[in-house]
Amino acid sequence: MKNRLIYFALVMMTAFAVVSCANEEEYGCPPVYGQVYCVNQNPVVGDSLIFKVAIKESGYGIYKAEYKWKVDGKTYKTVKVIDPLSEVPEIGFIATKAGTYRVSMDATFNMSIMLPSGQIVSSASAKEGSVKVLAN
Repeated sequence: MKNRLIYFALVMMTAFAVVSCANEEEYGCPPVYGQVYCVNQNPVVGDSLIFKVAIKESGYGIYKAEYKWKVDGKTYKTVKVIDPLSEVPEIGFIATKAGTYRVSMDATFNMSIMLPSGQIVSSASAKEGSVKVLAN
């Protein structure tokens, strides 16, 4: 009887361990971005323009992000290594001429937790934003 009880206990512990491990599986997910927007109100030539990205949904399980910003077709790169989800992606530059500046952002993420598809690299894009800069 004692041997059956021990055997039953071992079977139950093994079953519990298998079920609990299956339920603990987690997947990463990249953030979902909205539109790029300019923080400045009524900028003029010579102002430092700051563009940020609206975040619709924050991601999970990301340890590195590479942001590719385009300002009027010219590409800039910024690599964030430490906890990219703790900050809103942003870029700053000096408005050197009057007119409309169009800004977009694409991101590539290295995941610390794989996606449901099994990938460890993901991407996201923000909708292009713009601001009109006036002459002094």
